[in-house]
Amino acid sequence: MNKQTAEEAVFLWFDELTINGKVGEKMIEREITVENPKFDFSVKMAGVADLAYAPVISSWTQEAGTMLPKTPEQIAELFLQNRSAIVVNAMGDVVSHAAAAFIYTDGSVEFGALVTGDDFQGKGAATMATEFLLGVLGDRYPNKTIFALANPISAKLFQKIGAGVMDYPLVADEVWKNCALCPNNPSPNTNVFIGCCDTPYDLTDIALNSHHI
Repeated sequence: MNKQTAEEAVFLWFDELTINGKVGEKMIEREITVENPKFDFSVKMAGVADLAYAPVISSWTQEAGTMLPKTPEQIAELFLQNRSAIVVNAMGDVVSHAAAAFIYTDGSVEFGALVTGDDFQGKGAATMATEFLLGVLGDRYPNKTIFALANPISAKLFQKIGAGVMDYPLVADEVWKNCALCPNNPSPNTNVFIGCCDTPYDLTDIALNSHHI
């Protein structure tokens, strides 16, 4: 097999999906205007036109060290399934990302892959992506549990928007199977802190009470 860049792999993979007719829904967008274009953010559901951002977001997830890393192809799949929200700036840079990372057999939805570029941290981008996507998920899954597995950083954001910690028995066993894919090799145990993304936060009520444009 010939070597190819991550960007080429994403676009080749997208071409195959396009042939099969798997194209996401119309994008939704919200903007916040500020004087500095670097921090002039808008947020939207990612789609076909945003696939070039997938390798960048993937690299952020792999460098974070406190979340399940995702490949460019996995990020692209989330884009094409209309499950990712991205924050971009007026200069065309991708700033932050969040996704409906997993949808489980019981219908519950895991909010995840929340990550922001180093140059944009502390500017509200992650909160913007989170609140926007939760509004979308609340509309799509009104009768389902929406939750996140938080690391120490994302836990602060979830607490800020009013989310509470879930009891571990309320999280389906299926959820913890993804830990086997984590390079940190965690061993989840009831109410025992692991030190990565092991603390469940219930986002259901916040999602149901959020509204997107």
